[in-house]
Amino acid sequence: MIAICAFLMPLAFVSCGGAKQEPMELVIERGLANSKQQALLMAKSLEDKDGELPRTFEDSILKTCNYRAWISGFFPGTLWYLFSVDSDKELLSYAQMYTERVEEAKHVTTNHDLGFMLNCSFGNGYRLTGNEQYLDVMKTGAQSLASRFNPNMQLIKSWETSKKWQYPVIIDNMMNLEFLCFMAKETGVVNYLDIANQHAQKTLINHFRPDYSCYHVVSYDTITGMPHF
Repeated sequence: MIAICAFLMPLAFVSCGGAKQEPMELVIERGLANSKQQALLMAKSLEDKDGELPRTFEDSILKTCNYRAWISGFFPGTLWYLFSVDSDKELLSYAQMYTERVEEAKHVTTNHDLGFMLNCSFGNGYRLTGNEQYLDVMKTGAQSLASRFNPNMQLIKSWETSKKWQYPVIIDNMMNLEFLCFMAKETGVVNYLDIANQHAQKTLINHFRPDYSCYHVVSYDTITGMPHF
């Protein structure tokens, strides 16, 4: 058996070494083409279902959500990214359609997910088209997100208070800071940048373990401002 393995191993290396690899450019092009095809199929499947956005698949059935879901901006964001490398008018039309379905998220003040909701959708739309109406939506959304910042805590509150948590902050919140930083640059509202910096600094102090892994949730005492859970 050992002799057989010793004989076959060199042949395996010769075979692998002699195989021609497909150029990465072609791999990327094929991946983007497949992604475009799938995205358009999904877009068309919900075209007549006003306000609905794709969420996930369960038992081969498409489950949907509305603008209130924290992932509501992901699908329009996907369409915008595909449009950015394709310039297909059909992609543009659907990107605009599904972005509009997220607009009411600009008024959400009950969670910290405005960056996911609006930056993925309206942010990419504004970046690629320069549509000032998209920026107006984002201005309102930035105000809504900033309303969850407590200067005494120096943090944006992720979720509402519960029996378990007084002032819950999750690590995901860091990904929403990009939205505030971008809006500070676009609007000149320096307070947005200050909020993002304060939140990041306090997260750096309290969210990470000695081995550099992080807690998902840290809840802060609303009186002392220190973690209690």
